[in-house]
Amino acid sequence: PCAMVLSDAAFLDRAPIQLNAGGFPMVEFDKDDVEDIGLLKLDILGVRMQSTIAHAVHEISRVDQKEIDIDAVPLDDADTAVMQALLIRHELETGSKLAARLLAEFEVSVGDFTKVLPRDYANVKKIQAAAVLNGEDVAGAAVWQRILEVSANGRS
Repeated sequence: PCAMVLSDAAFLDRAPIQLNAGGFPMVEFDKDDVEDIGLLKLDILGVRMQSTIAHAVHEISRVDQKEIDIDAVPLDDADTAVMQALLIRHELETGSKLAARLLAEFEVSVGDFTKVLPRDYANVKKIQAAAVLNGEDVAGAAVWQRILEVSANGRS
């Protein structure tokens, strides 16, 4: 969801719609279909929004002295399986042409997806994984102490 379609309210009755987490309607057309049927589409994640994101990362660094890692984290096998299952469900429930296209060439299209993971969360996941490998209680006090230390220091 990186664009906004402009139309009258009757459009909601004529197009496949899904409510997002915020309760706003999302059109189930891909970007090309929206343009092909003559609707006006505004790309929100354009150059100005990218500049805004870059500015926000800079300001967080300046004010909080914390570096934000917005680099993509590659999808692992579990992520890939979840992504494929979500696309299958989405295509079945909505008839989405985009989902059908992505699924038809999934081995190629999966490379277009990235996992965005905040650095602190990634560090917590590393500590938890190490605890499991060491046979420790992930919810135990020792593991939580390491999580709090890493969160306070901002590194693993």
